[in-house]
Amino acid sequence: MEQELTHPKYLYADILIALAHVDGAADPVERTLLDQLFRRMGLDHDTIADMWLTPRPLDVVSTWLEKLPDPQFRNCLLKDCYQLALADSRITPGEHRFLRALAQVLELPAPTYRAVLHWVDVQASQQRKAHTLFGGEDQGLHA
Repeated sequence: MEQELTHPKYLYADILIALAHVDGAADPVERTLLDQLFRRMGLDHDTIADMWLTPRPLDVVSTWLEKLPDPQFRNCLLKDCYQLALADSRITPGEHRFLRALAQVLELPAPTYRAVLHWVDVQASQQRKAHTLFGGEDQGLHA
C-alpha cells in the first residue's frame, strides 16, 4: 500500500484531496469532480476512499513531489488544482496560499505559474461564454 501511495497518480490525488479540504471540509461538488477524475485515472476506489478520510497535507507529500522530474506533470498538477479551486467560481485565501505553496514545492518558475493560471482563467472564461451561447448541453453535431 505504501508503494502505491507514493506512485505519482496517487500523489496527484493526494494533492487534489488536500486542496479540497484546505478550507475545512470538501465541498460536495469538488468531491464529485474529483471522484470522476480519479475513476478516469484508474485509481483504486478503496484506496481513494481511505485518502478522503485521512488527507495527507501538502507538507507530508512534498518530499515525494520534489523528486518528480516531469515538468508537464508539475504543470498539470497546478492546472488541475487551480481548476478545482475555481470550481465554485472563487478562490478562497486558503486555496490561494495552497496554490502558492504547491508552486514552491514543485519549483515552478514564476512565469510558468502565471502562465498556467492565465490559461485556466481563459479556459474558464471560454466555458462560461459557451454555456451562455449554447446552453448546458453539447449542441454540436451528433452522429
